[in-house]
Formats: sequence, C-alpha cells, structure tokens
Amino acid sequence: MLGVAAFIGHTIAIAIAPLFYLPWRYVVFSVPILTTVMVATGAAGYLTVLRSRVRRGYALSFAIALAAAPLFVCIGGRGSRGAGLNIDLRRSKGFYAELAALPKDAMIAAWPSGVVDNIPYAAHRQVLVNFECHQAFHVKYALEMRRRTEALIAAYFANSPGPLEALRDKYRVTHLLIDLEHFQGKPPQYFKPFDELIKRVAAQHEGGGYEVLRQAEHGIRMRDGHHVLIELDHVSSPYLHRQAGSL
Repeated sequence: MLGVAAFIGHTIAIAIAPLFYLPWRYVVFSVPILTTVMVATGAAGYLTVLRSRVRRGYALSFAIALAAAPLFVCIGGRGSRGAGLNIDLRRSKGFYAELAALPKDAMIAAWPSGVVDNIPYAAHRQVLVNFECHQAFHVKYALEMRRRTEALIAAYFANSPGPLEALRDKYRVTHLLIDLEHFQGKPPQYFKPFDELIKRVAAQHEGGGYEVLRQAEHGIRMRDGHHVLIELDHVSSPYLHRQAGSL
C-alpha cells in the first residue's frame, strides 16, 4: 500500500506541479522504508519456502532482526551535518556572530543557497531570499520569490551601481553578502529558470567588471575568508569615487 501510494503521489505531483509540490519527497520518504521491509520479509520468506525445516517463528525472528538492524545503526545519530538544524557551525561561529551583531531590522541579501540558509537560524537576521523560501505554495508567492531572486542576480553581477541601489531602495536590503569565489571562473548555478538568467547577466557584465567588487573596496562591513559583507547604504557612483580620490 505504501508503494502504491508513493507511486500515485509522485505521478500526480509531476502532472499538476506545483499544486502537489515537490514530487521527490514521495520517493525519498517511502523508498528507505519499503527497501527495509521488502529485504527483511523477502529473506524470511526465502527461508520459509526453500527450507522446510526452518520454523515460521525462526523466519519471523530473522525478518524482525533484519528490519531492526538499520534502526540500531542510526540510534544516537544526528543526521546530516550539511542540512536542517544539525549543521555544524562551530568553525563559522565568529562569522554568524558578526552577522548577529547587525541591527535587528537589517535585511541581508546573499547568493540564495549555502550560508544564507543558516542566517535566520544562527544569526537571527532576516534575508531577502534563500533556498528554503523557494517552496511553490501558491502563484503569488512563487512569483514574488522569482522577482526577488532576479533582482538579486542582477545586483550580484552588475557592472554599475543601479541594480545595487534598486536592491536597497525597492527591497529594503541593507547588506549584501558576496562570495568572492563566485567571480572566478564560471558563475555559480542555482536551478531553472534562474540558471539561464545567471549565465546571461554574468556574461553581459564580465567586460566591465563587477560592481560589487568595486563597492567592496570602500563599503565593506565584514570579511570572513571568501565572504564579504557590503553595506548598501554606502553604494555610490564610481565617478564620485574617482573624484574623491583626486582631491
């Protein structure tokens, strides 16, 4: 029954997405259970059918032992340290502490996957968008997340202050967290439909340089390894910077 239900749920989710959203969850939640039960009962049935001397009670005990084995292996485990609330942040403790020191009304924008997923939990500060926000619950919500992500991508790879100022003025973003590794080699990926937009925007701005790297030279609030936090209140025209430098 579980296998049938998982198959039906997965099929419907693909057909009418996003109303029956996230088809993969019908697989990842059911397959481990089905595999454990089928292996255990299959092995017990093999013993019962092919070895007539084996009593049914022994076969049942064997099945229970096989089914319980994965449970005992997992007892005391904390799950993945790269997802959910079990992420090990001890090496990044100082990084999130500095973010937590920002004003409580601070709005942080960052590449929408990676460290930004931890900021609301570890630093207790709001973010413009992150991977967890991309749950397609309804059309207006999904479109709003798309608008925010498109504005972030435009600002992230901009070659002029305009998109950064739009991020600040329209979306009330106070700080932009950039990853310097994103500007070396190929641009980072996200998922459809944003991957094509990322390639297009990054290619358009490569020739003129990246504005966030110029802004990081004077508006930097914090640097931790390859992460740089820029205060968008300090964003201004490169022309003004040259004028000020010549005084």
